[in-house]
This record gives sequence, structure tokens and C-alpha cells, in this order.
Amino acid sequence: MLLPGLAYAAAAAVSIGLTRTGGGLAMFWIATALCVPLLLAWPVASWWPTLTAFWIASAVTTGLLGFGWLAAPLLAVANCAEMVILALALRAAHLRYRSYMSLRWLGWTLLAGLLIAPLVSGLLAVAALGWLTDLGMLAVLRDWILSHGLGFLCIFPSAGIIANTHMRGRSLLPERGKRWISALALLAVTAAGALCFGQSTVPMLFLPILVLMYVMVVADLSVSAVALVILVTMGIASAFLNVGPLKIMAGMSESSRFLYLQFYIVCIALTAMPIAIVLARRRKLFAALLESEARYRLLADFSTDIIMVTDAMGALRYLSPSVRQLSGYEPSQLVGHSGSEFVAPQHRGLVAEARLRVAANPGSTATVEFLGITQTSGTRWFEAHMRGIFREDGSADGVCMMLRDISKRKRRESELEAVALTDRLTGLANRSGFDVVMASAVEEGEKKKKKDGKEEEEVEESADSDPAAAGITAPVLLDSASACLV
Repeated sequence: MLLPGLAYAAAAAVSIGLTRTGGGLAMFWIATALCVPLLLAWPVASWWPTLTAFWIASAVTTGLLGFGWLAAPLLAVANCAEMVILALALRAAHLRYRSYMSLRWLGWTLLAGLLIAPLVSGLLAVAALGWLTDLGMLAVLRDWILSHGLGFLCIFPSAGIIANTHMRGRSLLPERGKRWISALALLAVTAAGALCFGQSTVPMLFLPILVLMYVMVVADLSVSAVALVILVTMGIASAFLNVGPLKIMAGMSESSRFLYLQFYIVCIALTAMPIAIVLARRRKLFAALLESEARYRLLADFSTDIIMVTDAMGALRYLSPSVRQLSGYEPSQLVGHSGSEFVAPQHRGLVAEARLRVAANPGSTATVEFLGITQTSGTRWFEAHMRGIFREDGSADGVCMMLRDISKRKRRESELEAVALTDRLTGLANRSGFDVVMASAVEEGEKKKKKDGKEEEEVEESADSDPAAAGITAPVLLDSASACLV
């Protein structure tokens, strides 16, 4: 654990040596942001050696460069507590959102890094410094939250991206074909930073933001992270040397310069990194889409089955070339038409019900057999396998179907059924055929009986309420009464 400890000590020494003003706190604390990615890379159970190294490094640095040896142990506890809180919060967010590079995870990072962790560790710092120094407790808490929270947000996006790239075993260098453009992008960021922070004549704080936006479009996410690190480094140097646009602001104290610089860099990070994350995800999705489309086109172009895609309303959006051989239609003739136009009327309800079912249930599939209307041979039997297509928000975008011609199978089934129900020598119905006919007749009789019974009940109910409505007129009633008297 020597290397993590040395890395923490170096970051803490830079923060204290360059940004500590008036015997108070360091106004730009970067050590936490650099070391939290190391904790995220390892299981929680193996954190203790690393945290021990961080505690020793923090105590030694504070004892030598900061508030002295009496305050060093408690301030080291506060710094380690801040790292643990942030690492646990970010790990929990990762388990929930399944990514270290999502916008929701970034939002949780902002809340934990800017408020929750600095507040808890700041209370510990107040307890350590309140009785050892003459600094006001509220002033200590305010400066601690600002320096640690803003410092974390300035550094962690870049440190996290670089560490995540390294942990995944990927090279920090861009792909071979993008190295020249990435080098030019970093050179442009450096030049913009030099123009912004290297002169005190014209305020040009907007220039690095503009260049960084172009870098995110043309380069990878890791290159954007490195570009942000370059801007942070140049900004800290300009504030320490009292040059650049911050010098123009008359009357600004040294601590205020560092706080203003942090606000500026946080604004850049909060503007740039979400856009960089979205662009990186879109590049990844686009590459996966191109690969998937290549496989799909290969299967669709050479498959003997019909691959069909409809929109959410059932209109045909795509048909594979095999539709020519099976239906006689050209794919361009069918696109835009409703798929139900090419289904026999008696089966349209069945097909529509299956399509609506898969469109309402993500991940579900349906299989349905129907008679399809073709241009060359009238109707043919098809078997359709369906699956819904859904957008990012979960709403239905359409349905993908694979249609297979099963006319031969249906004819074979009819032939086997005929063989099973007729006598081979006479051609007349055998016992099985007789049973089927009788079962069908009984079923039809039951249906007719239920229908007649229902009609009789309706007639009786109508007669009870209104004789004329039941078709019984006044003369008929008089005739019936006369017959009873006779």
C-alpha cells in the first residue's frame, strides 16, 4: 500500500503548499478526488490497508505542512471518513444504475461529493480544529465544504474516467486512427488555456469551454478527461502565480481567487462531462447498431423466411427480399400498407390480437398461424413469430415478425386427417370419422338449443312486459278468450 499512500501524500502536499492561505485550510483539496477511484477498484473488505496508508499520509502531511501534529490524527480521520462515504455512495449508485458512466450516477456523484461527504467530514474537522486554533468553527466548516466539495467535483470526473479506463484493461491512448486528431485536440485545449490563464489583459474565460466542446465531439471520453485535467492544472498555476483573468478582479483575496477558480472549473465540468458521457454512450450504441444491422441484413437477405417489421399501428415498415418468392409482391409495394390487408378476413382478428399482445409486453413472443393473401397463388398458410420493439422509455415502437410458409405442412395435415377418418377400401367414413361427425352434430345441436332457449326467454320477458311487443295483437287475445268460454 506504499504507492497509494505516496500518491495521497503528494496530492495533499500540492493542495496545502499551493492553495493554503492565511494559516487556514487549503482552498483547493484534490487528494480525495484522486484516491476515491482506487477504493472503487477494490472490494470493500480490502479497503483497510489502503485506508491505513491514506490515514498515515494525511497525518504526516498535515503535521509537516499544515496545522501541526496535534490536529493531524483527527484531520486524517476526517479525510479518510470523507473518502469512505464517497466510495460507498458511488458504489451504491453503481449497483443501482449499473454504470459508472450514466447521467443518474453523475447526479448522485454531485450530491454526495458536493454536500454529504464534505459536511460529515467538515464536522469532524471542526471538532479537531475548534480547540486547537483561533479559527471560527463556522468559518472552518464553510471553507472545508467549499474546498473539499468543489475540489472533488473539479478533479473526480477526469480521475474517475481515467481510472475506469485503466481498470477495464484499456489503453489510455486513443485508437490508432484517432491519435493525430486527439493530439491536435489536446494541443488546442492547451493553447486555449494559455490564452485564457496566461494573460491579464483581456478576460477570455469562455475560450476553454468552447474548445473543450469541440474536443468532446471529435475525441474519445478519456481524451476529454485529460483535456479537463490540463485546464485545471493551468488554472491552479495561474491562481498561485497571481496571473491571468483572476488578477483583473481588483480587491479579490488569495483564498477568494481559488474559490472562484473552483467555481469556474466546476461549471466547465458540469457542462462538459454530461455531454461527453452522452456522446460516448451514443458512439458505443452506434457501433453496436452498425454491427447488429450487418448481421441482420445478412440473415434477412439470404433467409427463405419473410422478415417483417411493422410500426406501432401495424403499418409495414420493412420486408425482406424473400417476400417476392413467397407472395409475388415487391417489398416496395407493401411498405406503408397495413399488414392486415394481406391476411385473410377470418384470421385478421387473431393476428391483430397477437401483435397487440407482444407490443404491450416487453420481452414476450407470440406464434400464430393464418391464411395470407398472395399475388400469385391466392391464399397460403403462414406461421408468424412476433416480438415487440421498444424505445428507451419503454413505449412500443413496433413489432418484428418472421413469417414461414407452412402450406405444405397444412396440406399434409389435411391428408393425414382424411386418412384417419375414412376407410381405405370404400372411401367412406370409418368409426373415427363417424365419431367426429356426431360430435360436431351434437355441438351444433347444443348451440342451436341454447340459441332457441335464449330467444324463447326473450319472447316471454317481452310478453310479460308488453303483449303487443311480443307480436300478440288484441284480436288474438279476444279469440283465445272466446274459445275458453265455449
